[in-house]
Amino acid sequence: MVNQELDEINLLDYLGVIVKRRKMILRNSFVAAIVMAVISLLLPKYYTATTTLLPPDDGEQSGLLQGMLANAPGSLLSLAGISASSSEVFVEILKSRTVAEGVLNTRFQIEDTTRTLFDIWGEKLRSNAIKRLHESARISANEQGVIQINVELRDPDMAAQVAKAYVEQLDKVNQEKSFSRAKNSRIYIEQQLQLTEKSMATASRALADFQRKFKAVDLTEQTKVAIEKAGEIKGVIMAKEVELEVARQTMKRDNPVISRFQKQLDELRKQFDRL
Repeated sequence: MVNQELDEINLLDYLGVIVKRRKMILRNSFVAAIVMAVISLLLPKYYTATTTLLPPDDGEQSGLLQGMLANAPGSLLSLAGISASSSEVFVEILKSRTVAEGVLNTRFQIEDTTRTLFDIWGEKLRSNAIKRLHESARISANEQGVIQINVELRDPDMAAQVAKAYVEQLDKVNQEKSFSRAKNSRIYIEQQLQLTEKSMATASRALADFQRKFKAVDLTEQTKVAIEKAGEIKGVIMAKEVELEVARQTMKRDNPVISRFQKQLDELRKQFDRL
């Protein structure tokens, strides 16, 4: 009973203080509201442009990963087994210095002129411009692999253009990687084709010499099957050698993809030697 009376007295005391100081409380609240309104008007407004990228289909993922991980950082190479998704690779590329420099060198439409971000921001040092761009852009991928590029700038149209430039630079890097891999593959395959033609000509002459020397015109069925099987395995070996050599030309030596190709090739060579 005593506690209830004390609580009521304390509550009445607090209420009395509020009533007594009501003018001061209202005045301070009004002043604070005006100050906040003035600050909100004086502070520069920022606008955020968002661009969304969908992850590639599963059928495209393997080729994309091998191409994009060729010169990726070590942290990503450790994931290349292939636990790193293409979305994670794309996010790292979008955050890279190469893409940042490409965005900074892009000419953006401002009224009747086109200017780069160096000119717009008045930044002469490349490192400062890259730092400012990274602070303005937020790039991430969700659990479904959808990539979001958020660019926050004072001009909404400029924010949209910069977000679009990120996508264009990612596509440019992807095309350059694909072109480089295709070029290296073509050069290596052409070289291997020339070597194979020479080897076939040598083997053909050796077989003709063997048949003339031992008069071995007819081969037994078992020998034919063994030769056909050996030929099939040899063809797979040659194809795997091409894959391995192209991987070595486009990827770092410690890439797990190269190690996997080498193990497969070693096993095929053992089978061929047994035959």
